[in-house]
Amino acid sequence: MRQCPLCKTTYSDDNLIYCLADGTGLIPLVDEQATFVRRSSEPIRVQVQPDTQDILYMPMSQPQQFVPMAQPAASSSGILKVLVAILVLGFVFLLVIGGVGAWLYFSYGKQTVAVANTSPTANAPLFANSNINGKLPTPSPAITTPTSTPEPEQTPTPIAEPTVDKAAVTSELTDIGKRIIRSAIKGDTSTLADLTTDDFTQTDPSGKVRGKKAVIAESKNSTETRDWTFTFGKVELVSADQDTAVIRYRLTLSPPYSEPDTAKMTETYVRVNGRWLLRSQKISN
Repeated sequence: MRQCPLCKTTYSDDNLIYCLADGTGLIPLVDEQATFVRRSSEPIRVQVQPDTQDILYMPMSQPQQFVPMAQPAASSSGILKVLVAILVLGFVFLLVIGGVGAWLYFSYGKQTVAVANTSPTANAPLFANSNINGKLPTPSPAITTPTSTPEPEQTPTPIAEPTVDKAAVTSELTDIGKRIIRSAIKGDTSTLADLTTDDFTQTDPSGKVRGKKAVIAESKNSTETRDWTFTFGKVELVSADQDTAVIRYRLTLSPPYSEPDTAKMTETYVRVNGRWLLRSQKISN
């Protein structure tokens, strides 16, 4: 057992030499007692001399052993690393500067050689134009380069568009129009479907637009029109080209037991796979 003579703290570890609270050297005890650790909240007062005031010692929160701190490593290694880094950066910088300089040198040398080769006196003798004998040099005759006469630009010949035989187109479309009207009256839906495009539309006098399916369905269900007759007026070709044509005519429908009815028809045809098909039909009064 050992005890601190200053703070009276007793330690059971005989290997301890100094007090963990104040660092005073421990002294052995004859009568061994259990180690007593004073609470950290209680102050320790020690009377040093009769004439001096009490010195207040605050114990540490926990007994700690004095461990010698490691000495900081010498900074020579850090300095050495900084020097090495500076040398490496300097070497890289020199390499970059040398590469740029070499590139500029060779680029400028090539341009100089090219200019020297294009000079008219580059391959002439050294004293070709000097006054060696005291005579003036004879001027060389001027060399004239013949200028080439620019050829006149050739204007491309416009390709003539094929002409449309309007009479033949009018006759062909009139025949197709009669077949369509006859098919609609008689309920021949197969012919009606074959002579119209898939996007066929019909506009009646009120402005209502119907598609191909609705027109074919009406033709199939209207059985009262089977005995009707029809006549075409004069067919007018409004416009025509290789793929599109528009005709206009007046249609007269004659039921057997009522007055005939007339309507103005405007039809647009398109050429599909070499055939004229009806795309739109507008009916007006």
